[in-house]
Amino acid sequence: MTENLEAPPQTKSKLPIVILAFIGIGLIFYCVFGVITVLQPKQTANEMPTQAAENDTPVPSREAQDLIDDSSDWKIIFEEPFDSDANVNGWHYGEASVEQMDSNLEIEDGKYKWEVSTKDRIFVRLNPTTAPSTKNFRVSADVKLTSGTYKPVYGIVFRDASFDNYYSFGIYGESFLIDKNYGDQFTRFVDSQKSKAILPQESNRLTVIGKGSFFVFLINDQYVYELTDNEIKNGGFGYGIGLYHADLHNTFEFDNFIIQAP
Repeated sequence: MTENLEAPPQTKSKLPIVILAFIGIGLIFYCVFGVITVLQPKQTANEMPTQAAENDTPVPSREAQDLIDDSSDWKIIFEEPFDSDANVNGWHYGEASVEQMDSNLEIEDGKYKWEVSTKDRIFVRLNPTTAPSTKNFRVSADVKLTSGTYKPVYGIVFRDASFDNYYSFGIYGESFLIDKNYGDQFTRFVDSQKSKAILPQESNRLTVIGKGSFFVFLINDQYVYELTDNEIKNGGFGYGIGLYHADLHNTFEFDNFIIQAP
C-alpha cells in the first residue's frame, strides 16, 4: 500500500513525503532519498530481539584494527551538524501520519528530533537527499533515545541500495543489533549483544566502516564487532528506528552525521 500525504500548511519549504507501508520482513529500515518508509513486518520469531547476551570486551582482528586506523584519516564527503534549520541537505521534517504511526521530525537546537507514536509495529528509515552513495566508507552519527518506556531500536542504515537491499546497525537498550535485508531474505548478524560501550541514558556515537565485503562496527569509538558479507556492494546512508508494539510514544535525537571515503 502506498500513501501520498499532503503537507500541512507551512511557512518553511518542505520536501514532499511519500510513505510506503507493507507487510514485509523483520527489523528493516528503508527510505528512498527524501522519503520516509514505514514497514509492518510479519511477526516471526527471529525478527524480535532476543534476550541480550553477555559480552566480554571484544578485541578487533588485525585487519579490523588496520581499517579503523586507516579510515580515521579518510576525506569527509558529507557532514551534517544540524546547526541550521535551513535544511540544506534535504532531511524530511514536519508531521506525517499513516495507519501504523503518527510522526513528527524537526531540526531544532542543533539536533534532528524525531517523535513517534505507534498504532502498530513499525520500522522506519530515512535519508537526506544530498548524501552520496559510496562502496568504501566510514559513516558515523550520534543517536539518542530521549523519552519512552519501551526499548526501541534506533541507529543508522548503510549500503542502502534499494527498497529491499540494505544493512542496519542499531542500539536496543544496553545491546546492539546488526541486520541485513537482501531481496526477500532477512539476516540478523547480531541479536541483542550487550556492550559495555553503550550509554543507555546518553547519546551514543555509532560508526560503521566498510571496505569491500568487510565491515567494522564501533560504539562511542570502541570496537564492538566485525563481519564479512558481499551481497550488497554499494548504497547510501541514513537514520532508522524500529518499535515492536502499538501504543508506544518515543522521541529521539540525532546529530553529527558524517560520511568519509578513501
